[in-house]
Amino acid sequence: MHLFLFRHPEAQKNRLAVHGGCGTGLTEKGHSQARAMGAFLRQHLVPGKSILYYHWARQVRETVALIQEVFPVPLKLDDRLRGIHIGVLAGLSEQEARQQWPEAAKRLFDEWNRGNLIITNLNIPGQEPFDCFKERVSGVFDEWMKLEKDYLIFVGTRSVLIMLVNLIKMGKNFNPHHYQVYSFAPGSLTHVEFPPHSPPIFHRFNDTSHLQSCSAQS
Repeated sequence: MHLFLFRHPEAQKNRLAVHGGCGTGLTEKGHSQARAMGAFLRQHLVPGKSILYYHWARQVRETVALIQEVFPVPLKLDDRLRGIHIGVLAGLSEQEARQQWPEAAKRLFDEWNRGNLIITNLNIPGQEPFDCFKERVSGVFDEWMKLEKDYLIFVGTRSVLIMLVNLIKMGKNFNPHHYQVYSFAPGSLTHVEFPPHSPPIFHRFNDTSHLQSCSAQS
Protein backbone atom coordinates (compact mmCIF):
# COMPACT_ATOMS: atom_id res chain seq x y z
CA MET A 1 0.00 0.00 0.00
CA HIS A 2 1.01 3.57 -0.70
CA LEU A 3 0.01 6.26 1.78
CA PHE A 4 -0.17 9.88 0.59
CA LEU A 5 -0.26 12.33 3.50
CA PHE A 6 -1.14 15.93 2.62
CA ARG A 7 -1.24 18.94 4.85
CA HIS A 8 -4.09 21.25 3.82
CA PRO A 9 -3.02 24.16 1.57
CA GLU A 10 -2.64 27.74 2.70
CA ALA A 11 -5.63 28.92 4.76
CA GLN A 12 -6.48 32.28 6.28
CA LYS A 13 -5.42 30.93 9.67
CA ASN A 14 -1.89 30.34 8.32
CA ARG A 15 -1.55 33.96 7.30
CA LEU A 16 -2.91 35.11 10.66
CA ALA A 17 -0.75 32.60 12.61
CA VAL A 18 -3.85 31.15 14.27
CA HIS A 19 -3.44 27.72 15.86
CA GLY A 20 -6.09 25.08 16.55
CA GLY A 21 -9.75 26.00 16.65
CA CYS A 22 -12.43 25.09 14.12
CA GLY A 23 -10.44 26.25 11.12
CA THR A 24 -10.82 28.88 8.40
CA GLY A 25 -11.32 29.00 4.66
CA LEU A 26 -8.51 28.69 2.15
CA THR A 27 -6.79 31.69 0.63
CA GLU A 28 -6.74 32.24 -3.13
CA LYS A 29 -3.29 30.66 -3.15
CA GLY A 30 -4.68 27.75 -1.13
CA HIS A 31 -7.38 27.14 -3.76
CA SER A 32 -4.69 26.91 -6.46
CA GLN A 33 -2.62 24.58 -4.29
CA ALA A 34 -5.61 22.29 -3.68
CA ARG A 35 -6.23 21.97 -7.41
CA ALA A 36 -2.53 21.20 -7.91
CA MET A 37 -2.84 18.44 -5.29
CA GLY A 38 -5.78 17.01 -7.25
CA ALA A 39 -3.82 17.18 -10.49
CA PHE A 40 -0.94 15.28 -8.88
CA LEU A 41 -3.30 12.55 -7.67
CA ARG A 42 -4.98 12.30 -11.06
CA GLN A 43 -1.58 11.85 -12.71
CA HIS A 44 -0.23 9.22 -10.31
CA LEU A 45 -3.16 7.30 -8.79
CA VAL A 46 -6.09 5.21 -9.96
CA PRO A 47 -9.47 6.41 -8.58
CA GLY A 48 -10.95 2.91 -8.24
CA LYS A 49 -8.00 1.76 -6.15
CA SER A 50 -7.89 4.82 -3.90
CA ILE A 51 -9.73 6.24 -0.91
CA LEU A 52 -9.34 9.66 0.73
CA TYR A 53 -9.67 10.22 4.48
CA TYR A 54 -10.25 13.63 6.02
CA HIS A 55 -11.95 15.42 8.95
CA TRP A 56 -14.32 18.34 9.39
CA ALA A 57 -12.03 21.40 9.78
CA ARG A 58 -13.10 24.01 7.25
CA GLN A 59 -9.77 24.31 5.44
CA VAL A 60 -9.64 20.52 5.08
CA ARG A 61 -13.21 20.24 3.76
CA GLU A 62 -12.56 22.98 1.20
CA THR A 63 -9.37 21.23 0.09
CA VAL A 64 -11.12 17.89 -0.37
CA ALA A 65 -13.93 19.49 -2.39
CA LEU A 66 -11.41 21.07 -4.78
CA ILE A 67 -9.44 17.82 -5.09
CA GLN A 68 -12.70 16.03 -5.95
CA GLU A 69 -13.28 18.40 -8.86
CA VAL A 70 -10.01 17.22 -10.42
CA PHE A 71 -9.69 13.67 -9.08
CA PRO A 72 -13.01 12.03 -8.11
CA VAL A 73 -12.21 9.53 -5.36
CA PRO A 74 -14.27 7.82 -2.62
CA LEU A 75 -14.23 9.85 0.59
CA LYS A 76 -14.19 8.83 4.25
CA LEU A 77 -14.92 11.48 6.87
CA ASP A 78 -13.38 10.37 10.18
CA ASP A 79 -13.60 12.69 13.19
CA ARG A 80 -10.80 10.78 14.92
CA LEU A 81 -8.41 12.49 12.51
CA ARG A 82 -9.05 15.97 13.91
CA GLY A 83 -6.07 17.88 15.26
CA ILE A 84 -5.11 17.78 18.91
CA HIS A 85 -7.13 20.26 20.96
CA ILE A 86 -4.72 22.81 22.40
CA GLY A 87 -7.06 24.04 25.11
CA VAL A 88 -7.08 27.76 25.88
CA LEU A 89 -4.76 28.49 22.93
CA ALA A 90 -7.17 27.05 20.35
CA GLY A 91 -8.28 29.66 17.83
CA LEU A 92 -5.83 32.31 19.05
CA SER A 93 -3.09 33.88 16.98
CA GLU A 94 0.43 33.44 18.31
CA GLN A 95 0.44 37.09 19.39
CA GLU A 96 -2.87 36.71 21.23
CA ALA A 97 -1.69 33.47 22.85
CA ARG A 98 1.48 35.12 24.12
CA GLN A 99 -0.49 38.03 25.56
CA GLN A 100 -3.27 35.99 27.20
CA TRP A 101 -1.44 32.78 28.18
CA PRO A 102 2.29 33.61 28.14
CA GLU A 103 3.57 30.50 29.94
CA ALA A 104 1.50 28.06 27.86
CA ALA A 105 2.42 29.91 24.65
CA LYS A 106 6.10 29.76 25.54
CA ARG A 107 5.91 25.98 26.02
CA LEU A 108 4.10 25.49 22.70
CA PHE A 109 5.87 27.95 20.41
CA ASP A 110 9.32 28.29 21.94
CA GLU A 111 9.99 24.92 23.49
CA TRP A 112 7.90 22.16 21.88
CA ASN A 113 7.92 23.58 18.34
CA ARG A 114 11.72 23.75 18.54
CA GLY A 115 11.98 20.18 19.78
CA ASN A 116 13.15 21.18 23.26
CA LEU A 117 10.13 19.88 25.18
CA ILE A 118 8.54 16.43 25.43
CA ILE A 119 4.98 16.61 24.16
CA THR A 120 3.61 15.10 27.37
CA ASN A 121 4.98 18.16 29.21
CA LEU A 122 3.07 20.78 27.21
CA ASN A 123 0.55 21.23 30.05
CA ILE A 124 -1.68 23.75 28.27
CA PRO A 125 -4.84 24.47 30.31
CA GLY A 126 -7.77 22.60 28.78
CA GLN A 127 -5.53 20.65 26.39
CA GLU A 128 -6.59 17.21 25.16
CA PRO A 129 -4.41 14.59 26.88
CA PHE A 130 -1.67 13.36 24.58
CA ASP A 131 -2.57 9.72 25.21
CA CYS A 132 -6.13 10.34 24.00
CA PHE A 133 -4.87 12.05 20.86
CA LYS A 134 -2.44 9.23 20.16
CA GLU A 135 -5.08 6.57 20.78
CA ARG A 136 -7.64 7.94 18.33
CA VAL A 137 -5.13 8.62 15.53
CA SER A 138 -3.38 5.26 15.97
CA GLY A 139 -6.80 3.56 15.90
CA VAL A 140 -7.39 4.93 12.40
CA PHE A 141 -3.86 4.10 11.31
CA ASP A 142 -4.25 0.48 12.45
CA GLU A 143 -7.44 0.24 10.37
CA TRP A 144 -5.61 1.65 7.35
CA MET A 145 -3.04 -1.12 7.55
CA LYS A 146 -5.84 -3.68 7.13
CA LEU A 147 -7.50 -2.04 4.13
CA GLU A 148 -7.25 -3.69 0.72
CA LYS A 149 -6.44 -0.48 -1.14
CA ASP A 150 -3.42 0.27 -3.29
CA TYR A 151 -3.54 4.00 -2.53
CA LEU A 152 -4.72 5.71 0.63
CA ILE A 153 -4.86 9.50 0.79
CA PHE A 154 -5.11 11.66 3.90
CA VAL A 155 -5.71 15.41 3.97
CA GLY A 156 -5.45 17.02 7.38
CA THR A 157 -3.75 19.38 9.77
CA ARG A 158 -0.17 19.53 10.95
CA SER A 159 -0.63 17.95 14.38
CA VAL A 160 -2.19 14.81 12.88
CA LEU A 161 0.52 14.55 10.23
CA ILE A 162 3.17 14.77 12.95
CA MET A 163 1.45 11.99 14.88
CA LEU A 164 1.09 9.76 11.81
CA VAL A 165 4.75 10.14 10.85
CA ASN A 166 5.84 9.34 14.41
CA LEU A 167 3.59 6.26 14.42
CA ILE A 168 5.09 5.10 11.12
CA LYS A 169 8.70 5.75 12.11
CA MET A 170 8.56 4.32 15.63
CA GLY A 171 6.06 1.50 15.02
CA LYS A 172 5.67 -0.79 18.03
CA ASN A 173 8.50 1.08 19.77
CA PHE A 174 6.44 4.28 20.03
CA ASN A 175 7.69 6.48 22.87
CA PRO A 176 6.54 10.07 23.60
CA HIS A 177 10.08 10.91 24.71
CA HIS A 178 11.23 10.28 21.12
CA TYR A 179 8.33 12.17 19.53
CA GLN A 180 9.70 14.36 16.74
CA VAL A 181 8.33 17.75 15.67
CA TYR A 182 7.99 18.43 11.93
CA SER A 183 7.08 21.69 10.19
CA PHE A 184 4.99 20.50 7.26
CA ALA A 185 4.45 23.23 4.65
CA PRO A 186 0.88 24.02 3.53
CA GLY A 187 -0.07 21.67 0.71
CA SER A 188 2.99 19.47 1.28
CA LEU A 189 3.06 15.75 0.48
CA THR A 190 4.63 12.91 2.42
CA HIS A 191 4.50 9.63 0.48
CA VAL A 192 5.09 6.36 2.33
CA GLU A 193 5.17 2.86 0.83
CA PHE A 194 4.46 -0.22 2.97
CA PRO A 195 6.14 -3.20 1.26
CA PRO A 196 5.15 -6.70 2.45
CA HIS A 197 7.34 -7.89 5.33
CA SER A 198 9.61 -4.84 5.10
CA PRO A 199 9.94 -1.50 6.91
CA PRO A 200 8.04 1.48 5.48
CA ILE A 201 9.80 3.49 2.79
CA PHE A 202 9.50 7.30 2.63
CA HIS A 203 9.60 8.34 -1.04
CA ARG A 204 8.73 11.99 -0.33
CA PHE A 205 8.78 13.97 2.89
CA ASN A 206 7.27 17.43 3.28
CA ASP A 207 7.56 17.75 -0.50
CA THR A 208 6.01 20.71 -2.32
CA SER A 209 7.26 20.09 -5.86
CA HIS A 210 3.73 19.26 -7.02
CA LEU A 211 2.72 22.85 -6.13
CA GLN A 212 5.32 24.54 -8.34
CA SER A 213 2.99 25.07 -11.29
CA CYS A 214 0.48 27.02 -9.19
CA SER A 215 3.30 28.97 -7.48
CA ALA A 216 4.52 30.11 -10.87
CA GLN A 217 1.02 31.38 -11.68
CA SER A 218 0.63 33.29 -8.39
